[in-house]
Amino acid sequence: AAFFSARRLVEPIGVLADGTRAVAEGDYSTRLSVTSEDELGFLVASFNAMTRRIARAHNALEDSRRKLEAQHNYLETVLRGLSTGVMALDRQGQLQTANRAAEHILGIDLAGLQGQPLQALGGVSAPLKPFVERVADGFSTGMAEGRDEITLYRGGGRQVLLCRHSPLITG
Repeated sequence: AAFFSARRLVEPIGVLADGTRAVAEGDYSTRLSVTSEDELGFLVASFNAMTRRIARAHNALEDSRRKLEAQHNYLETVLRGLSTGVMALDRQGQLQTANRAAEHILGIDLAGLQGQPLQALGGVSAPLKPFVERVADGFSTGMAEGRDEITLYRGGGRQVLLCRHSPLITG
C-alpha cells in the first residue's frame, strides 16, 4: 500500500517533468491531463495554460518573422528593378544595402562593403572620394533631406551624379 501510494504521488511529478522536457525541446503542443484537484492538479493546469501561451507567442513570432521576410523580399525585388541607384546607411553611416543600379553607377561591387562605414568606399575607389565626402558631410551635419549634384572624374571622363537623400523613418 505504501508503494502504491508513493507511486501515485510521484507519477504526476514525473509526467510534469516529461512535459517540461518536451517544452524545453520546443514541443509547445504538450498538454498534460489533470488527474486531481489538489496542488499538483493546479500545477498541471498552470503548466497547460503556460504551454498554450508559449505556443501562441511562438506562432505569433513565426508569423511576424514570415511577414518581415516577405517585406524584405518585396523591397529587394523593388530595389533590384530600379534603374536609380539606392544606398541605405544606418545611423552610424555604415552601408546597410545597395541595389545593382548603385553598383553600376558607382562602378564598384558594394555587396562586399555592407556593414562598413561609407568612408570604406572612398578607400576602395579614389575617384569616389568626392561622393563619399559629400554624403558624409550631409550625414554628419544631420541634414534631413536634400538634393545635390556631385561631379566625379574617372578614367572614362566626367560623371555627374544627381543625388537625393532622406532619412528612413523606422517603426
